[in-house]
Amino acid sequence: MVRQYKSNEAKVKDVDSKQGLVKAYFAVFGNIDSDGDIIEPGSFTKTIKERGPEGSGRIKHFKWHSSRDVPGRIQELGEDEFGGWFISKLSNTTLGKDTLIEYEEGIITEHSHGFEIIKEDHDESGINHIRESKLWEVSSLTAWGANPLTRVDFVKDIKDEKTLLEAIEHITKYLTIGRFSDQLLKDLEQKYSQLTTIYNSLITKEPHYVTCKNGHKFDYNSIPESGMGYVKCPKCKIACTQSADEPKEKEAELKRYYLGKLI
Repeated sequence: MVRQYKSNEAKVKDVDSKQGLVKAYFAVFGNIDSDGDIIEPGSFTKTIKERGPEGSGRIKHFKWHSSRDVPGRIQELGEDEFGGWFISKLSNTTLGKDTLIEYEEGIITEHSHGFEIIKEDHDESGINHIRESKLWEVSSLTAWGANPLTRVDFVKDIKDEKTLLEAIEHITKYLTIGRFSDQLLKDLEQKYSQLTTIYNSLITKEPHYVTCKNGHKFDYNSIPESGMGYVKCPKCKIACTQSADEPKEKEAELKRYYLGKLI
């Protein structure tokens, strides 16, 4: 069997901040998803009985489908006419506390589940009806459906300005709230710095003319940097830096817009 993942944007049903409990839907019944599948009512009945809290307890609560990120322990699993739901007791760990804040602040907006299809059939129109699944885990997702501390290779994959701005705005929401753990905020600040550096590299830069020690004048911004803060003169190849008092309006404007009173 192949493990699959499906997410939904169903609203969180309830958050009990005092008890650290969250109730939400991990699956929605009866609608056609982007894969052309319909999850049918009762598809989780057997797996919940066998693997849920009252069975072997093998169904876990993850974040971003990562087995390294377990914010809480599932207390109840069930189904109703709308879909499959879970109740999780968030742990007293840093991850659990940060996850609770994410729920309180509306940052966690989606949920998903990892599963294997046991029984399915296709109707005349080609739609696949999932009749029975083996549930492995349910996951809490942020607005991006991914870890805000996502690995550096993901950050480098973001190449267009619009996506970068959305990522920066998403992380800035965490920084503005400021209630999260020191470690999370530190990691987010580092990620913010990485994203803004990439963003600044994509902005069309105004010409900035400099003169090297040999008297050759050229546009500094038109030459790729050869090292830390310098380029080589296109004529004599001597190292040349920007003037120390060069204005950085775009960078300052970006920081003012997104960090507000944080800067």
